[in-house]
Amino acid sequence: MGKFNLVDFDKKSHQYVNEWLEKNLKEENGKTVDQLEEEAPLVYAAWAEKESRYFDDFTGAELVEMLSEYIVSDISVPDLLCERIIKKKEDTEAPLYQLYAKGVFSAEDRIMMINMLSAMDSALPLQDFITLILEQEEDTEVINAAAEALRFMTTASADDILNAFDNAEKQAAKELFMNALVYQKSAPAGLTDRLITLLSDSTSKAFVAGMMTQYGDDDCLPILYEAEQALDIDYIDYTEICNAIEALGGNTDRSRDFEGDSYYDMLKNYTMDGN
Repeated sequence: MGKFNLVDFDKKSHQYVNEWLEKNLKEENGKTVDQLEEEAPLVYAAWAEKESRYFDDFTGAELVEMLSEYIVSDISVPDLLCERIIKKKEDTEAPLYQLYAKGVFSAEDRIMMINMLSAMDSALPLQDFITLILEQEEDTEVINAAAEALRFMTTASADDILNAFDNAEKQAAKELFMNALVYQKSAPAGLTDRLITLLSDSTSKAFVAGMMTQYGDDDCLPILYEAEQALDIDYIDYTEICNAIEALGGNTDRSRDFEGDSYYDMLKNYTMDGN
């Protein structure tokens, strides 16, 4: 038996909205099902505002402790609780990070906590996220969540991420670190040569070309022109490389023939069908 009364807010919300829909459908108010479904989010929002008062009397540490009890229970973690923890960052950031750092949770729960820490713009897990990406031993979705958090972490140290990039042995890790670097509010100078090497070595040409676009240095154009002419390029990579060339002030006529490329043919058929 845990310390807290764990309310199943998901169940309560579904029940409340469904009862509201049934009630309004029975009433002769002239509203269609589609109109009622459009109103449902507002009805839920009003319900959520009222129900969230349940958390008013708990300290930040207690809210995080409650989160840990939900995680090990059979009840879904309520969005209302997560939102309250994020809102009370001053009191919840440290205990939430401590909970995350225990590392004994499922991939789904770790991703949830990574996203919550990211929403707080917390710098506490910076080194944890870097280590996750460097080691590449976790579930791919966990690694991607950590990489995405680094990308939006305005309090991150670009020097730490750049050092991690330079020391990473795996190409996938280098790409994720670079993607975080080019999206930093003040992206560090000197990334162009690294981006050029990354494009040469990568099998994810579209991904790296997008980073070049974000970084915005037209010194990347020569390697992009070279990649555009590669004989083994596929349609997805070609399109993103052309986009990068144009974004950086270059020109391309997009004249390659991709008949037989699986993605090109799928897209072509989709367009021809009028969907």
